[in-house]
Amino acid sequence: MNDSEQGIAAKQAWRMQQAGAELVDIREPDELLQGQPQDAISSSASALLARLRHESPAHPVLILCAAGNRSARAARQAAELAGVTDVHSVAGGFAAWCAADLPRTAPAADDPAASERYSRQVRLPEFGPEGQRRLAAARVAIVGMGGLGCPAGLYLAGAGVGTLGLVDDDVIERSNLHRQVLYTDADVGQPKVDVAARRLQALNPGIRIRQHRLRLTDDNVETVLADYDLVLDGSDNFATRYRVNDACVRLGRTNI
Repeated sequence: MNDSEQGIAAKQAWRMQQAGAELVDIREPDELLQGQPQDAISSSASALLARLRHESPAHPVLILCAAGNRSARAARQAAELAGVTDVHSVAGGFAAWCAADLPRTAPAADDPAASERYSRQVRLPEFGPEGQRRLAAARVAIVGMGGLGCPAGLYLAGAGVGTLGLVDDDVIERSNLHRQVLYTDADVGQPKVDVAARRLQALNPGIRIRQHRLRLTDDNVETVLADYDLVLDGSDNFATRYRVNDACVRLGRTNI
């Protein structure tokens, strides 16, 4: 580690990156929801150190964390334990990168509490911040807000699917309540999509919910479903099920 204990400035790190240096972001997955330096590589500090022990990079290595402390420690360990000399900590970390207005990816979601809200799923290596960004951009239609649509809506809203479309023309009956978990006795007689939309929006204010209070017909099914990437069919009759399937085939949409 050739630079001072404080590391190198964010703008200098960016210039080095443009010249071929490798920028490694060692922040935790939930921290990455805040965004990331453009073209940075995500890695834990331990994984980076293990890699450097087995390969000698042909270019400078820049290490970035949230504020510069973890990256400084990782840079010292890389120099002392792996023998890598051209390794540098980015002073001030991602906070300094943002303050310098350097190129970076957008946050995974506009919800200011997104880092906390999605932290458990973002920690999964197979999912990560990119998975959360893809969920935030996704549009899913749920056909039928009954025994299947209610729990599906809860989990999709909780996970952060950016747009949910609720399709149902029915009202809540007392006989629904033992299995349609979004509704309560006080909701009897109200439209399912209206009550479901309120409950799901309360669960996750950071997503968009669209209400389609209608029964799908041959005349409207493609118009309704064309706005969505994926259709979750929770209908309770074969006529609707076949109608939805045919429309998804014609539209090229995924139907579950």
